[in-house]
Amino acid sequence: MLPTQMGIPGGPELLVALVPVLLLIGGVVLLVRMAGSGGDSERLAEAERRIGRLEARIDRLENGDGER
Repeated sequence: MLPTQMGIPGGPELLVALVPVLLLIGGVVLLVRMAGSGGDSERLAEAERRIGRLEARIDRLENGDGER
């Protein structure tokens, strides 16, 4: 027997084939982003240290103990 339709699958067949592939790719991207987020905390800590140094410098300048 011959199938009633021939050709490239489309519509529901294509959707069923692509959804798992897209979910897998999305999962991999999410895992890679989560694994790479450790650098953000180090950058945040460095920014907080710089802010602390700048605040201390401002306090010294306001009190007349300026650096020269």
